[in-house]
Amino acid sequence: MVRIGINTGVCLVDESREKGKWVSETMDIAGHLQKYSEAKEIRIGEETHKKLMDTTNFKENKSIDGVKTYLYQR
Repeated sequence: MVRIGINTGVCLVDESREKGKWVSETMDIAGHLQKYSEAKEIRIGEETHKKLMDTTNFKENKSIDGVKTYLYQR
């Protein structure tokens, strides 16, 4: 079983940093969305939701770290 958090935004990668040591608000929020999801859930941020062509399977859910989220449950 999986849980997924997806966020959309700019992610600047500093090549001089060690892998896994990136500092990015976009990646950080995606990690938090995943952390607060249960098994068989996909949680996306509002910016990602706005960019999707078909959002009918995502239901508005709670805000996490100030980001409105939408949830897909199977």
